[in-house]
Amino acid sequence: MQRLLLLGLGAAVCALLASGCGGDAGGGGETNGSDGGSDSGSGGGSGSGGSGGGSDSGGDSGGDSGGDSGGDSGGGGGGVSTWTTPTFELGTNLEGKATPKDFVAWNEGQTAEVVKGPQGLWMVVVAFRTCGMYEPPLLLDASVATLDGSAKGTLKIGKQKLIPGGDGLSYYYNFWLVVQDPENAAGKQADLTLGVKDAAGKTGSHTLRLALQGGPQK
Repeated sequence: MQRLLLLGLGAAVCALLASGCGGDAGGGGETNGSDGGSDSGSGGGSGSGGSGGGSDSGGDSGGDSGGDSGGDSGGGGGGVSTWTTPTFELGTNLEGKATPKDFVAWNEGQTAEVVKGPQGLWMVVVAFRTCGMYEPPLLLDASVATLDGSAKGTLKIGKQKLIPGGDGLSYYYNFWLVVQDPENAAGKQADLTLGVKDAAGKTGSHTLRLALQGGPQK
């Protein structure tokens, strides 16, 4: 009897770990870029693995939720999640790439590059990975501003999906946040904020202070 009880308990623990926090990815709406519409902020669209024009309609952002950081193993598809707590991590990716190995997490105070996009605009490429926090499709509302206000940008995009990473996390890539007056950005600290509103109306706001570099030469 004691052996049967121990076997039953072990099976329950394994089932709990296997459930993890996967299941963020998917959802309805459009994927891989924004389309049409206009909103406040600076041009240039983006998407999880693509680019487009303009932005989408509004939404609230509020509350702040942290998250544990973790590894990024490659490959798409489901996979068994080893993540058991809600997670959200801001970062960047190699421009135009869209796999977990291309994701680089940002830490507070870390350097962020202002790069020239394919349409000639200067931007910060924003990405994130998450699990157990938001249900797609998502409304994303981002802003970046140097502390002295000399360089800044905003962009809002709706109906965005997440891409499963095969590591229990869901990823979003290539949010091209265009920076106005980018020649003023290099060497300055800036606050970057990403507001999220999900399909269920849940909102969150995630902010990091970063050190900008790059951009056009004065």
